[in-house]
Amino acid sequence: MWNWDEVFKYLVDMCNKHSGYYRLSIGEGAKFKDGPVGEGWGEYNLRCKVIPRYQSRYPDYEFGISGHRKYLWCKRRKGISLNSGDIESFTEEKHTGSAKLLKKPYDWAVNLIKNIEPQSVFEFKKWKRISGSSIKKIAVLRVCSAGTRVINLRNLEYSLDIDKLLLNEISDDEILEILRKYKIRFPNQKAKRIKCLLSFNVISLIQDIEKLSGASLSQERRAREHIMAAINGMGLKTASDFLKDIGFSRYLAVLDSRNLRFLQNVNLVSRHLKPKQLSKRKIYYELEDIENELARRLGITVSELDEKIMTYTGEEGPHKI
Repeated sequence: MWNWDEVFKYLVDMCNKHSGYYRLSIGEGAKFKDGPVGEGWGEYNLRCKVIPRYQSRYPDYEFGISGHRKYLWCKRRKGISLNSGDIESFTEEKHTGSAKLLKKPYDWAVNLIKNIEPQSVFEFKKWKRISGSSIKKIAVLRVCSAGTRVINLRNLEYSLDIDKLLLNEISDDEILEILRKYKIRFPNQKAKRIKCLLSFNVISLIQDIEKLSGASLSQERRAREHIMAAINGMGLKTASDFLKDIGFSRYLAVLDSRNLRFLQNVNLVSRHLKPKQLSKRKIYYELEDIENELARRLGITVSELDEKIMTYTGEEGPHKI
C-alpha cells in the first residue's frame, strides 16, 4: 500500500522548497510504498479518493495529476508570503493616461515559475525540421481546440485517428465520427473547417510569412493576422498556439483561462477580467504585452514562458508532434 500521509507531506515540503510548485513522479514516489510500483496510482483512486482527502488536510495547496498519471503535482494556492502593502497591481496613472506595471507582481511571478521544467520544450523554427503532414496535423488540432478539454485533444493527438483526418478522401461523416469519438466541442462546425483545411497549402503560407518569424512582437502579430485570415476557425489564441507549436513565434502569447488565472494570482491583471473577454483584441494585446515583459525578465521567449505556465497550472501531458 502507498503511505499517502508520507507522500503528501513530502509533496507539500518540496512544493515549498521549489517556489510553490512541485511534480512528484511515480518513480520518485515509490520510496513511500512497499510492493510493485504503480499499484494504487490509478486515475480514479487519485482523483476521487486520495486527492480530496488530502485537499481538506492541506487547504492552502492544490493537488492534481498530469502526464497521463505519471505525475502527482502540488501548487501552493497563496504563493509566497507577502506583507500587506507588498501586493501591487495593474493600475493607471491619471496624470499620464498610461498603464504602469509595478515591480512587485513581476518579481512574484518570476519567483513562482523560474524553476519550473516544462513538459513540452519549445523549439524555434521547428516547422523547417518536421514534415508537411505534421504541420497540417498541428493545424487540425488547433482548429479542434476551441472549447475542447486539453486531455481530449491529447487523446486525439496520440491516436491513429489524427492521421485519418489528413486523408483527402475522408468523408464529412467520417470526420464527424472521429471528432465525436474524442469529444471535440462543436463537431459539426469543426468538421467543415477541417475539410476546407485539407485542400489548403499550409506550408506555402508559412513560407510566405517566414520573414516575420522572430522579428518582433509587432511583426509576429502581422503573421498571426495572416493565419487568422487564411485558416477558417483560427482566432487570436488558436493561431498563436499553432505558430508556437510549429516553432514559428517567439513573442506571441497563447492566452486562455489558465494564463489569465496565473496573471491574476500574481496581481498583474485585474481579478475582474473574465476569460471570455480574451477574445477582444485590445485586452488580448494588453495581456500579451504583460507576458512579453515577464518573459524578458526571465530571459526566455514568450513561447517558453507559455510552456512553463501550462506546466505550473497542471497541463495534461506533453505534445507528441
